[in-house]
Amino acid sequence: MSKSTSLISSLILSTVVFAGAAHAGLVGVKDIRVTQASNNPNIQVTEFQAFEAKTGRNVALASNGTVATASSTWSWDSYAAKAIDGRYADTTFPNMWHSSGGSLSDWLNISFSSAVTLDSITMFGRSECCSYRDIYKLDFYGVNGSLLYTATLDANNDKHMGSISLAEVPEPASVALLGLGVAGLVASRRKQLKK
Repeated sequence: MSKSTSLISSLILSTVVFAGAAHAGLVGVKDIRVTQASNNPNIQVTEFQAFEAKTGRNVALASNGTVATASSTWSWDSYAAKAIDGRYADTTFPNMWHSSGGSLSDWLNISFSSAVTLDSITMFGRSECCSYRDIYKLDFYGVNGSLLYTATLDANNDKHMGSISLAEVPEPASVALLGLGVAGLVASRRKQLKK
């Protein structure tokens, strides 16, 4: 590796670390779409929690104005709103939202009353059956419907619970600026090397 390539790599790495460290959460989240991360058509969610950066408040609760909708339900008593009702002491059916199991494209959508900055997500799966289904794909969307971030959350464990941290996810504007800054740095360095 040449000295100039090494310098550029070091500057890029330090810029990336700085951008992540300067941010505290995923900014501007309006909706989260939950789908199955495996090839099983069933999705089961006892509780979905989204914690706001700085306050630690669970903004996913229906009592905070959040709305849950779903592509399907297994039965009349396993509807989407159960995923954000704040009740997760009993993680057995029907104390959850459960998809109909008819399609790999089934989903649960969590829609906040306004855009939020999120620090972490916690989800509770099902305890008495089929915990292999409790691996979720999460797509985070902004107010204009743009995809902000995608993650996988695994609740297939003895506690039937999983969490992901969003504390180090750079906001889209930072990523765009980082890309422009790196491109400018590389162009400037190439110009200096040609002299």
